[in-house]
Amino acid sequence: MRRGLTMALALVMGAIGLTGIAAGQGTSTTPPAGGANTGLVAQGRQLFIASCSVCHGFNAQGIPGRAPSLIGVGAGAANFYLSTGRMPLPAPHAYPVRATPAFTHAQIDALDAYIGSFGGPGIPAVDPAQGNISNGEQAFALNCAGCHQISARGGIVTGSAVPPLQQASATQIAEAIRLRPHAVSYTH
Repeated sequence: MRRGLTMALALVMGAIGLTGIAAGQGTSTTPPAGGANTGLVAQGRQLFIASCSVCHGFNAQGIPGRAPSLIGVGAGAANFYLSTGRMPLPAPHAYPVRATPAFTHAQIDALDAYIGSFGGPGIPAVDPAQGNISNGEQAFALNCAGCHQISARGGIVTGSAVPPLQQASATQIAEAIRLRPHAVSYTH
């Protein structure tokens, strides 16, 4: 239990410190739109059309009442939802919860490149070894533990299910801090 908490705290501080989240700045491991990755973007578009367009529209513009536009959300958002298995949803109005990813790492990279080609934040580059456990514990206690518990085991709060953080990678935590998917409840 202590090991999981220590890892979560290191991840939080590594994510905050190295992505510049506190300052609103960030680094990215994905190339900007129009970069040399046109083949990956084309592969991502084909996957998107086959697997995502029924909800998000043929050109990622969204379908009212079904799914939002993905224009400008960035590769970081795509990576978070795809790598944690939250997308694709099993049903149109289901709440996105962590599950086994539906796509391989290579397919996720392609989808990230395609969604990233519409602009928005890239995938953050993080290094938990650069974090500070003491500062991480303080930041986690003040900003995260109210819902995720001090042990990072998750739980239930009014109107929302809160996931445990033990399975989350440093990149996923940095993406979640930016995206704030926890701010979305499963109630409609």
